[in-house]
Amino acid sequence: LDQSYSDFIFFIAIDGDICHDLMSTLNFYAQADERIILTKSSVNLGLSTCINYIVDIASQISPQFFFRMDADDVSCPNRLQKQVDYLRKNPMVSVLGSSLTEIDENDVVVGHRKLPETHQEIVEMLPKRCPINHPTVVFRFDVFRRGFRYQDSLRNTQDYFMWIDLVKSDLQFANLPEELLQFRRV
Repeated sequence: LDQSYSDFIFFIAIDGDICHDLMSTLNFYAQADERIILTKSSVNLGLSTCINYIVDIASQISPQFFFRMDADDVSCPNRLQKQVDYLRKNPMVSVLGSSLTEIDENDVVVGHRKLPETHQEIVEMLPKRCPINHPTVVFRFDVFRRGFRYQDSLRNTQDYFMWIDLVKSDLQFANLPEELLQFRRV
């Protein structure tokens, strides 16, 4: 909520039951900040289904970009601004990730994850391992307008198969070298 780039809507997908205290906290923030929209499913549907659901809701407001992250991660305060600036300067890039800092459950830095920066390097790495840090990704929303969605049946590799589909369709990727997200590793 304290991003330097503040013109966004913050969708929070609550995937199944959560404790009362956490739900109360989320409701408090949603009532205090009109940018927050909560969605809740009564059962755990999985990440792919939740992202696809948010994409479908967001398509009604016609956004330019679609950022994602996981609930236990922390976006750096300038993450959105840096990624928006890059995409505005590089109109051919459809999917942009970044490097990240790995933290533990006590917010102690336990590692760093840097990945290739250019589209060509990303494509070359794709057959060997995932070349994009999924929680750091921003999409041009046009990717979803073209009909692309995560495969609902996948629980752990949904991002990897999305990258394959997008590369096959000649969409361009890039990664920023800056660590713009703290990824919680427990």
